[in-house]
Amino acid sequence: MSANQLQKAQKSMSAKVFASQIALLSYLLFRLSVPTMGKPRLMAENDPEEQQKRVRYTDILANALMVQNVADLTKALETLEQRGYPIKSEDVEHLSAYMTEHLQRFGDYTLKTRPVAPLPNGEEMSA
Repeated sequence: MSANQLQKAQKSMSAKVFASQIALLSYLLFRLSVPTMGKPRLMAENDPEEQQKRVRYTDILANALMVQNVADLTKALETLEQRGYPIKSEDVEHLSAYMTEHLQRFGDYTLKTRPVAPLPNGEEMSA
């Protein structure tokens, strides 16, 4: 392998490592923005089991938010495409599932309730 080829390979590898580091940092920053249900980020207790629960909860919530972000982006791209706007793959590459600006931690959430159907055996549900 010539010195020129080695230099190109090193640059290519450096770019891949840098891109991986940026992706990881983006995820970590996103994860820090995930709401903690009113609990402080730093835990007062030193209970490893409680710490593990909080880490798992935060990861699950972060993953759910990322999936929703991807669904919202997909719907927006499909709408743009239906309206005749060209969607280029190089533009889509710059989109991220780690968006947080639209999250409403204490926002306007509505719950639509409907009457529950009776159980098949006629028993009542306790509240």
